[in-house]
Amino acid sequence: MQQHLSGAGQGDTARRLRVPLEATYPVEDIRVAVETQAARHVRGKVVIDLAP
Repeated sequence: MQQHLSGAGQGDTARRLRVPLEATYPVEDIRVAVETQAARHVRGKVVIDLAP
């Protein structure tokens, strides 16, 4: 298994992972973010911004 992972992310086979974002919320709005995620109507990730 180690052999298969040693070259991961290098060379011509490396690809960029694109993660769709539904919304970004400041940490103060975490309740809204959790409610949005819990509603299960999101197509991407809900991000919590921890920066002050």
